[in-house]
Amino acid sequence: MPRPEVTQAGSPEEAREARVRLPQLKLDELLEELQARLDAARGTRDRVHSRLEAVLSVGGELELGSPDGGGSTVVWRVPVPTE
Repeated sequence: MPRPEVTQAGSPEEAREARVRLPQLKLDELLEELQARLDAARGTRDRVHSRLEAVLSVGGELELGSPDGGGSTVVWRVPVPTE
């Protein structure tokens, strides 16, 4: 019959509880880090969403006319950079 493991904790039950708590602590740390990363991702998502709403709001108010003068022309040509 194997001897019960006795550590500085005192009893075999306390030693077993200590072994069970160690992985639990690591899991808790991983979950905390996951939560922090999720919060950061949500913040980034919210900023991108706000900027997209701003672009759509401004773009929705633009009136694009033709280059021959028909209508109010705000933007009618996008310059293409030459190499």
